[in-house]
Amino acid sequence: MFVARNFSVLPRVYRLGFKPFTNGRFLSSVRNDLSFPKAIRDELKVDTYTPKKFEVKDAYQGLEDAYGSSTKEFIEKINSYSKAQFVDSESTLRAEKALREAWTFDLVGAASEQGGCYFYFKHNGVQNHAVYYKRDSNGDVPFLDVNKLAEDGSVSLYSYDWSDNSKDAILAYTLSNKGSDNMTLQFKKLNGEDLPDKVPNVKYSTISFLKRQGVFYSKYLGQNHALFYHELGSDPKKDVLVFERPDNELFLVNGSVSHCNNYLFVQSLRGCDIGNELHICKIGEKITPGMKMRPVLEGFNSKIQFAGNVGEKLFYLTNKDGAKFYKVVSGNAESPSQLEDVVPQRDGFVLRSVLVNKDGMILRYTTPSLETLVEFCDHDGKNSKTIYKGLDTLFESSHWFNSDVSYFNQVSFTTPTSVLKVTTSGEPSVEVISKSGNEIHDFSDRLEVRDGWANSKDGTKVHYFMLKPKKMRSKGPFPVHFYGYGGFEIPLFPYYSVTLPMMVTKYDAIFVLVNTRGGGEFGDEFYHDGRLLKKHNVFDDFLAVVKDFIDRGVTTPKLTAIEGGSNGGLLVAACARKAPELLGAVICHVGVLDMLRYPKFTIGSAWVPEYGNPEEEDHFKNLMSYSPYHNLSTADLKNFPNVLVLTADHDDRAVPCHSLKYLAELYHQAEKQGVKDKLFTGVITTGAGHGMGKPTNIVIRESAVVLSFIEKALGLKWKD
Repeated sequence: MFVARNFSVLPRVYRLGFKPFTNGRFLSSVRNDLSFPKAIRDELKVDTYTPKKFEVKDAYQGLEDAYGSSTKEFIEKINSYSKAQFVDSESTLRAEKALREAWTFDLVGAASEQGGCYFYFKHNGVQNHAVYYKRDSNGDVPFLDVNKLAEDGSVSLYSYDWSDNSKDAILAYTLSNKGSDNMTLQFKKLNGEDLPDKVPNVKYSTISFLKRQGVFYSKYLGQNHALFYHELGSDPKKDVLVFERPDNELFLVNGSVSHCNNYLFVQSLRGCDIGNELHICKIGEKITPGMKMRPVLEGFNSKIQFAGNVGEKLFYLTNKDGAKFYKVVSGNAESPSQLEDVVPQRDGFVLRSVLVNKDGMILRYTTPSLETLVEFCDHDGKNSKTIYKGLDTLFESSHWFNSDVSYFNQVSFTTPTSVLKVTTSGEPSVEVISKSGNEIHDFSDRLEVRDGWANSKDGTKVHYFMLKPKKMRSKGPFPVHFYGYGGFEIPLFPYYSVTLPMMVTKYDAIFVLVNTRGGGEFGDEFYHDGRLLKKHNVFDDFLAVVKDFIDRGVTTPKLTAIEGGSNGGLLVAACARKAPELLGAVICHVGVLDMLRYPKFTIGSAWVPEYGNPEEEDHFKNLMSYSPYHNLSTADLKNFPNVLVLTADHDDRAVPCHSLKYLAELYHQAEKQGVKDKLFTGVITTGAGHGMGKPTNIVIRESAVVLSFIEKALGLKWKD
């Protein structure tokens, strides 16, 4: 089994930059001679919700037409206004120059072995996208370079999978245009030969090979997501419909083939529900429509995924039977629903992944203190040995059952990605085989990583990571930048960002990564306490950490910035409305901001299990209480933090109308209240999507814009 990049229908954990600060006065000059951009406002537009027919005005519903002339005109107004305020300023150009210089180093990762060759990704900091390299006896040569497919970087690699690790292996990969979730599936032999097969309209899909004959993939069949099989060399229009769930349009289905090519596993997801179903079928000589599936787990009450097999013994990672920290179970194809514990759950240790090879199983945990712990054990779960333990973040990049070698990426706040080679035969060992950058990019001798806890509104302890210089001035207050996400059971762990070392070393500043409820850091209960009717816990957790830093004199509201993207954009926008007095600047990337109409946009209906259904009274009232767009009309904008909203015109996940409607209402209310000295602005990137596959050039430009915004909003001064 190859560990390929998996798709996600979730709002992305947007990790665009964490920016430089220096101390200074609160507010630098805001151009108050400029009029706020205006969008067409329909005061008569009213929506009704729930059987009780609650009426809600929605004056900017016209902006939901992404390609309408009035929407395009409003986008032009927003970008023109932002350029006049700061986007084309000297501070933006200076920041962009510094970032481009800092970005220029070789970043490596995602290594694997196929047919005696070593493959890896490398990005030189200038290219729009990383290049996939092949190393053999002739040296290192580009194997797949998507930069050549579009000069502007609009075409990107989305996911990939290898058929096997033989000399005849075939690579399957999907390409995205302008960040869209709609993909084209293509193929390439290990010898570099491109196969003619091109499968269009692949969406929310994993890729899984059956031998070297064909692949299972997913796309929409009408309104329903379905699993198909494409035989190499055949017409994609004749691909076999293997499995679908016409009983519910929210279902997403994906397939995975065992390393022995004997079993197909089909996972059914009901949007972003708390559980999934898993079915198995034995693969015969020919793939036919309506293959007979047998249930491994049904009911959508628990999560389960196939981890690997040894002969007829099948292993799964699951939280069934109340295993809130996850465990490994096993079964067989004859009685697939009869499962036995192999590696029981360990209290406080969240089991993140399981890799099964011929020698045993590699288990990756996070500990109660959010350290990474990697262990190796027998196939019966016995004789466990520790391979790695530390604060660095590790995640798998490749693995084959018949090999004793697996590759991991290792990253931290202070060091860019390294490639680890884990060998499990004999005494398990870990070897660093390549590193990104050089000693200049290793800040472990200059930066200090700590963690801490704050008390939330209900007394719950909230964890955070903190990054700061080892040599810091003795007294504050300091500029502090807080980042959060808090949703969909997605955990936040330390990672490397080019802008982080720049910010904390040059500006005597502090960066804080907040682990709120709703994330996946501490198991199922931690997640459930931040979803649906408990969503306010996420905002309370995040603000509790901000307030803790203010109360201890580390910072002040005028030196406080918060940032988040997608679901994290919702977090920071809701916090701005909930506690504006604590904040100086808010940066909201591709946010989910209209919490009443979100299910109507593209994949938004899949998020109902996370946020709630606005057509149900309890959920309507809850969503209405924090929906950023709907709560601007009652906000005191003269005492509001400065706000920067960023989105992209081709975002087909958290669609741009969320941000556009929010900005339109913000501008309308600001003008109504006579606001003159606040920086309320937006940047709408054209030709880009939700963030996945965004060209480096755009990433650097947007990062510079955020730097410039914070400098202007908080009255900071860049030190050379």
